[in-house]
Amino acid sequence: MVSPSALTPLEPVVVRFVPLRKRAYLDYAVYDVFKDLPGAAKPALKLQAKGIWLLGLLVQMSENDVRAVASVGDETLERMKRRLAVIDFGFDMRIPWWNREYKAFCEGGYTQRPNLS
Repeated sequence: MVSPSALTPLEPVVVRFVPLRKRAYLDYAVYDVFKDLPGAAKPALKLQAKGIWLLGLLVQMSENDVRAVASVGDETLERMKRRLAVIDFGFDMRIPWWNREYKAFCEGGYTQRPNLS
């Protein structure tokens, strides 16, 4: 016989995707978004020093990753989450279509001129 505890449902896994209508915000600089937020300017600079320059990269990070990279406290992290919520963003979001574009951008895919001949 199966015990009742074995039948308890697992927590659902929710994957949040960035809304397509918010696509333009992904290319904003992290420092520009948080520079006027109390206590968030220095962590934003730390994130940029570690290569997290764009908001699209930041929203794909988990809260624990942001804490580890930028040495962010709970209060500052909460302020950053509220700022991101204004534009319907949060941490640990998925942007599969943006990753490919950013990878192409980093590899020079957008720096080559088109052949018009």
